[in-house]
Amino acid sequence: MSETSGPEASKTHSMSEMVASPCIGVCQLTDDESGEQVCHGCHRTLSEIANWRNFSDQQKLQVLNRIKLKDRIETEQY
Repeated sequence: MSETSGPEASKTHSMSEMVASPCIGVCQLTDDESGEQVCHGCHRTLSEIANWRNFSDQQKLQVLNRIKLKDRIETEQY
């Protein structure tokens, strides 16, 4: 039998479930320099947080790359 059943069948995930949320449980929104609300913990905008579950993996990776780039720029400034 080559049909998948049992625990293996439950391993099929949609692509949007593959990229984990960067949330670290420090949820505090502040306004950034452009006036957009950004979480102090994960550095996502309010819009990104609200739409995370609907984002494709590509969209999630774009958010994560933006966060990493921003963190790198801020680190280099100090």
